[in-house]
Amino acid sequence: MQGILAAARHGRRDELGAWIAIGIAGAIIGVIVVAALISKRLQRKRAAAMERVAGELGLEYRPIGSDGVVAQQGNFELFSKGRAKKVFNMLQGGGGERRLAIFDYLYTTGGGKSTHTWKTTVFSVRFDGSEMPAFMLRRKQLGDGIASWFRGKGIEFAGRPMFSKRYLLRGENEEAIRAVFTEPVVTYFEENPGLFVEALGNAMMIYRLGKKVQPEGVSELLGQGLEVLGMMHPA
Repeated sequence: MQGILAAARHGRRDELGAWIAIGIAGAIIGVIVVAALISKRLQRKRAAAMERVAGELGLEYRPIGSDGVVAQQGNFELFSKGRAKKVFNMLQGGGGERRLAIFDYLYTTGGGKSTHTWKTTVFSVRFDGSEMPAFMLRRKQLGDGIASWFRGKGIEFAGRPMFSKRYLLRGENEEAIRAVFTEPVVTYFEENPGLFVEALGNAMMIYRLGKKVQPEGVSELLGQGLEVLGMMHPA
C-alpha cells in the first residue's frame, strides 16, 4: 500500500514538473513574441519618421536597399565587417558634383552568446573632382596600444596630443593624408570625439559605430557631414 502511495506521489511530482517546464517555455516564447512585436512597431515608427524627414530635407526616401551605394563603396572598412548586412531607411539626394545619402546600416558579428548586431546611421557622399587619399579615422579603442607594436602608431600631429589621445588615423599615403588634415580639420576632430571617417577616391563616409541617429538628428548629421567634406575636399 505504501508503495502504491509513494508511486502516486512520485507521479504527481513528475506531472507538476512537466507543467512547470511547459509554463516556463510558454513564458519564454511569450516574451520573444512580445519583443518581436515591439521591435516591428519601433521599426515602422522609425521608418515613418525618416520618410517625413526626407521630405522636409528634399531627399528621396528608400525603406529598404542601398540603391547601389554599398556596392559602390564596398571597399570601405565598415562594409567589410560581419554578416547579415542590411541597409534600411535610406535618404538620398544631391546632384552634379555631390551625391549624398544617409542610411541605417546593420550587420552581425560573433556567434552564440557573443552574437552582436551593430546598428549604425551613416552619412555617405560621392563627389566629382580630385580624389582623396584612402584613410580611416576612428576613435581610439582598448587594445590599440598593443596593436601599435605590429602596425605602428598611426599618423599623429606634432603639438596635438588631444587628437592622438582621441583618434587613430591610418592610411598608406601619409603625405597626402597630412595635406587633408589641416589645422582646422585636426581642431574639428579634437572638439568632436567619437567620429569615424573613411575616405577612398571620390567617396567619403562619416558615422559613429554602433549609434543610430534619431530622426530629429538627421539634419544635424547631414550638416556635419557636409561641413567635414567642405573642410577636407573644398568644392
